[in-house]
Amino acid sequence: MSGIQSAIGVITGIPIQDTINQLIAISARPRDRLIARTATLKSQQVAFTELTALVIGVQLASDGLGRDETYSQVDVSSSNTAALTVKTTGTPAVGTYSFTPVRQALNQQQLSTRIDSLETAVGAGSIKLKQGGFVSEPQLLDHLNGGQGVQRGQIRITDRLGNSAIVDLRFSQSIDDVIDAINSTASINVTASIEGDSLKLTDNTGATLSNLVVQQIGSATTAADLGLGSVNVASATATGTDIVSLSQATKLSRLNDGSGVDLNQSLPELEVSFRDGTTLQIDFSAEQDLGDILDTINAADPARLSAAISADGDRIELTDLTVDSGGTFAVQSLFGGTTARDLGLEATASGATLSGNRIQGGLNSVLLQSLGGGHGIGELGVIAVTDRSGASVNLDLSSAETLSDVVDLLNASGLDIQASVNSARNGIRIKDESGGTGNLTIQNGVDGLLTADKLGLTIDDAVNSVDSGSLNVATINTNTRLDSLNSGRGVDDSSFIITDSAGAIGAVNIAADGIETIGDLLDAINGLSIGVEARINDQGDGVYLIDTAGGADALKVEESGSGTAAADLGILGTGTSVDLGSGPQSVIDGALTPSIDIDDDDTIDDVIEKINSADAGVTASRFFDGIGYRLSITSNESGKSGRVQLDLSGIGISFDEVVEGRDALILVGSADSVGAGVLASSSTNSFEEVIEGVTLTVKEPSQNPVTVNVQRTSSKVVSSLKLLVEQYNKVIDKLATLRSFNNSGSESNPNISTGILFGSTELLRVEQALGDLVTGRISGAGSIRSLAELGVDVDEEGKLSFDQEKFDAKYASDPNAISSFFQTEEFGLSVRFKTEIDKLTGVGDSLL
Repeated sequence: MSGIQSAIGVITGIPIQDTINQLIAISARPRDRLIARTATLKSQQVAFTELTALVIGVQLASDGLGRDETYSQVDVSSSNTAALTVKTTGTPAVGTYSFTPVRQALNQQQLSTRIDSLETAVGAGSIKLKQGGFVSEPQLLDHLNGGQGVQRGQIRITDRLGNSAIVDLRFSQSIDDVIDAINSTASINVTASIEGDSLKLTDNTGATLSNLVVQQIGSATTAADLGLGSVNVASATATGTDIVSLSQATKLSRLNDGSGVDLNQSLPELEVSFRDGTTLQIDFSAEQDLGDILDTINAADPARLSAAISADGDRIELTDLTVDSGGTFAVQSLFGGTTARDLGLEATASGATLSGNRIQGGLNSVLLQSLGGGHGIGELGVIAVTDRSGASVNLDLSSAETLSDVVDLLNASGLDIQASVNSARNGIRIKDESGGTGNLTIQNGVDGLLTADKLGLTIDDAVNSVDSGSLNVATINTNTRLDSLNSGRGVDDSSFIITDSAGAIGAVNIAADGIETIGDLLDAINGLSIGVEARINDQGDGVYLIDTAGGADALKVEESGSGTAAADLGILGTGTSVDLGSGPQSVIDGALTPSIDIDDDDTIDDVIEKINSADAGVTASRFFDGIGYRLSITSNESGKSGRVQLDLSGIGISFDEVVEGRDALILVGSADSVGAGVLASSSTNSFEEVIEGVTLTVKEPSQNPVTVNVQRTSSKVVSSLKLLVEQYNKVIDKLATLRSFNNSGSESNPNISTGILFGSTELLRVEQALGDLVTGRISGAGSIRSLAELGVDVDEEGKLSFDQEKFDAKYASDPNAISSFFQTEEFGLSVRFKTEIDKLTGVGDSLL
C-alpha cells in the first residue's frame, strides 16, 4: 500500500519544500556573494591582463621606431631595367651610381668537324677535358706596365693610305680586347698583333701616302700605356715598347704564371755563396710582393749583397759586393725548398752579377718552366727544320724563356713556315706554307738536348702541319687551395688512410691537420712515417703518390669512415706498377682531368653519352648542319673560369672554339672621364660587391650608362608610425570599455551598467601617462619636438590620427631629424615610451 506524499503539512497547510528552499537560499547568501566577488575579481584580472597586453603593444610599436633598420631601409632603382636590374641584399649607402653594361657572360662552346652520319665511327682514342692550362691567356690591361695598368680611352690610328679612325678602348679589359678593337675597325687597313712583350701594328694598304700614325684622343694616356705613343713611321710595320714588366708592387702570387713563390715559414729559404768564399742564409717570412723580397735580400747583408729588378723588367738581378777571392757567386734553395727556383735565382754567376731567370710570363704567353706540369721541359737547344720545299735551317732556341719566344724564333727562321698557338690553346702548331711536296721535317739537333721532342714537334712526313699537342701547363701548384678544386666544389674535410707496399699505415686528416693548399697536403703526406712520396704529377693537374717502401703489396689509399677526401683528390684506390727509372714502383696518379676513352666503333651518340656521364663540367650534344652532324661541347659554367681545354688523342675529329667563355663586364663610373672609370668582371651576369648590399645583373649590353639610385625610403618609418597609432588607439578603446558608465533606464527607474574597471584610478594613470607621451613636447632629441610635427594628432576622443602628407613633407626636408626624434639616447621618444611603459607594465613594482 502506498503512503501519502505532499509538500504541504497535513495539519498546518504550510508549503514545507518552499520554506526549506528559502532557508537554504538565505544561508547561502554569503557563499553567493563570495562567488560573485570572485567572478568579478577574475573578470577584473582578465581586464587588467588584456589592458597590459595592449599597452605592451604600444611599447613594441615604439620600439620599432627606435631601431636603426627602420631608418636604414633604402629603395634601389635602375634607369634601364632592360639592360641592368638591381636587387637589394643589404643596407647600401645612399647615392647615385653610374654603370655601363659592357657585355654578358658566355658559356664556352666548341664544335667538332663534320661527321657524315650517325653510324660513322669517330675513331679510337681519348678525350681529356681539362679546366684551364692554356698556353695563351689574354693579359689583363690592369696587370701591364708593372701593375700600373693602362688608362683606357680612345686613340686615333692613321694607315699609310691616309685613312684614319678613332678606336674606342674605353671598354677594353684585356690586350685581346685591344687587338680585336683595332682589327675590327673597318675604315683603316691596319692589323694589330703581339710580338714578344709588345704590340705590333701592320699596315696592309701597300701605300706610302702617309706615315703609320697612332695618336691619343683626349687627356688619357692610352696610346703611351700600350707602348704605341711614339708610333709615327714611314714603314708598313711599327712595334711598340715593352709593356710587360715587374715592379716593387708585383704580388708574389702572380709570379711564375700564377704559381707564386714557395716560402718556408720557419726556416731560411736561400743560401748565397760569394766570390770571397763566404756564405749567407736568407730567411723570408710574410713577404707579399716583390718589393718585400728585394727589401729582405738587401737587408740581409748590405755590405755583401744587393738585389734589384733587372733593366728588362722580367727578372731579379743580384750583385756580389765582396772582393773576388776565387770563390763562386751562386744561389741555392735550402732544406729541399724551391724558393731559389721560384725567384729565378737558382744559378751560378760568371762574375759579380747574377741575372736570374724570367719569373713572369710574356704578353699572352706562359713561361717554358710552366710547361711539363709546372716542372718545366728542361733546357732547349737546336732543332733542325726542313720545310716541304726542301729549305732547311738549324734553329737555336736556347734563348727562349716563354712559349711566345719559341714561336717568334720559329717565325724568324727564314723558312716558309708559320708557327702559332694551336686551336686547343694547349700547345703550338707549325704550318708549312712553302707549297712544296716533300716531307715537313723537324728533328732534334746534334747537341743532345732533344729540343724537338720536348716541344712535341718531332716529325718527318708529307704533311702540311704538325701540332705539339698538350704541353701540359700546370693547373695546380703548391699554393692552390683545396677549396678551388673540382670546379669549386673543393675537398671534403675528412680523413684518408695510406698503406704502403710494406704494410705501414699513415693517416691524413684534412680538417684536423689544417690542410688548406696542395703544398700543405704534400707536406702532410711526406711527413708520415711510411714509405710514400707525394708530389704534383707530370701533367700538373693532380697529386702523384710514389711507393718507396719496396714491399710486395701495392700502394693503397682508403677513405676513413664516410668521408670523400681521397676521392675528391683523385687518389682513392690501389696503385699501379710503373718503372720510374729505378725499377717498378707502385704509384697512384690523382689526375683531376677527366679522360674519356673512345673505342674504335663508337659513334657520335656513343661519344656524347660518355662525355655526359663523365661529370666533367660540360654538356655534349649534336646537331645536323644540313650536310652532316657536328658534336657540340658546351661548358656548364659561364665565364672565363668555365673554359675547358679539349686534349684529343687518336680520334678522327677536331674542334674549334665557336663561343669563347668570357666574363660579364660592367663599367663603373663614366666612360668619358679620364681613365674611363673602372671595369668590373663577373663569371656570371650578376655583380654582388660593386655596391655593397646591392646585386646588379646585366641583362643586355648598352652603349649608354645606366643610373642606379639608392635612396632612403620612409616606408618602414611610416608603417611603424601607423602601427603606433593603431596600437595606441586600441588602448584608448579598451580604456573606454573598461570604465564605461551607462544608464539605459529613466531618472525615476534607472538601469545602470558600468565597465568592469569603472572607477579604477589605474586606468586614469595609464591614460594620463600615454597621453603625455603623444601630446607633450620633448627636448634633447633634435629639432622635432612633438609627434604633431610628424602628422600624428589627437582627436576629441583622445585617439590618434596620422597625416601622411604632413609626414612626407617633413621626411623630405630632414629625414635625420625624424630618426633623432625617436632614437636619441635618453631623450628620444622611443626611449621615453619604453621608460614610461616599464613603469606601467614592467616586472616587479609596476602599476598594472
